[in-house]
Amino acid sequence: MKKKVSVILTVVLGVLLLAFALTGCSASTQLSNKFNEGTVKSTAESVVNLVNSGDYQKVSDTMVSDTLKADLSADVLNNAVSPVLAKAGEFDSISSDTVTGAVDSKTKKEFAVSVVIAKYKNQAVQYTISFDTDMKIEGFYIK
Repeated sequence: MKKKVSVILTVVLGVLLLAFALTGCSASTQLSNKFNEGTVKSTAESVVNLVNSGDYQKVSDTMVSDTLKADLSADVLNNAVSPVLAKAGEFDSISSDTVTGAVDSKTKKEFAVSVVIAKYKNQAVQYTISFDTDMKIEGFYIK
């Protein structure tokens, strides 16, 4: 059973990482003036809190962009996140949240990328969450 979950997690995370990579984003840049750093941080922390409470449906329904909705449904999110959080243990706190910018080299679309480090009982977990200018999730990665 653990091997099956591990394979599912690997596939899901690979698909999500590939989906984000295929956007052709350039290396991290300074955050665009189209974003407010405080808003990006608070939105990313809201995502982490919803994930910790198991409210994957709310994340998928209200926070994910239309272009990513099919790839990041509540079930996909649950299958990707649950094994990581089960291993990490009980949530303690968010220890850091950094924000950078990224630009799609082909479309010139700008993104905000938040890297949130959350402390859990057994280990720290890193969330990398990308947002479009509407503050909708365009990329999600957990490790």
